[in-house]
Amino acid sequence: MICVSRPISLILSSATRSDGAGKTTTIKMMCGLVTPTEGRVHLNGYDVARERPLAVRQVGAVLEGARNVYWSLSAWQNLLYFGRLKGLPRKLIVPRAESLLRSLDIWKQRHQETYEIRLGGPLASSTFPWLDGFSVTSEDSESLIRGPIPDQERLYDLLAQIRAQHLPLIAVEPVEPNLEDVFVQILKEGE
Repeated sequence: MICVSRPISLILSSATRSDGAGKTTTIKMMCGLVTPTEGRVHLNGYDVARERPLAVRQVGAVLEGARNVYWSLSAWQNLLYFGRLKGLPRKLIVPRAESLLRSLDIWKQRHQETYEIRLGGPLASSTFPWLDGFSVTSEDSESLIRGPIPDQERLYDLLAQIRAQHLPLIAVEPVEPNLEDVFVQILKEGE
C-alpha cells in the first residue's frame, strides 16, 4: 500500500535510478490507465476504479512515449480531446486551452502543421528572405528548414522557391508537434 501525504514527485524521485521500481505503473494506476492487481487507489478521497471521472481530475501526468498524445492531431485538438477524456465540459476546456496556447505564444499556429525540409549543403536564412518565419540550421553537408506551414499551397510555394534556387532537396516531412511545453504548462496551472 502506498499512502501519500506529500507530493508524489518527492516519493517517485527517490526511485528514479531503479528500472522496474514501479514509478510509471504507479502513475498509470493513479490516472486510471491500469488497474492495480490488488488494493485500491484513492485520490483526494475518490476511488479511481469506482469514481474515475472525479478521481482523474485530481491528478495530471505526462508520460513518456508516443501513446500519450495523438501526433496526427494539432495541439489544439489534443487539448480538446484530452479535456473531454478527463470529463471536463467543452465550455471549460475551450477557454483554458486557448489560454494555454496563448501563454506559450502558439495560438496562431494551433491548426498548422510543422514541416522539416532537408536540403543538401549549407544555407543562410538571410540569403533567402522567403525563409522568414522558419528556423534554419546548417551543418557542413545539410541544411534544415523547420516551421509551421498553414496549408498545402504554402508548402508548394516554398518547394517552388527551393527548386528555383537550384537547392538539392533531400526530404520533406511533417514533424510531430512538441506538446511537452503545453503539458508542462497544464501541470503548472494545476499546482
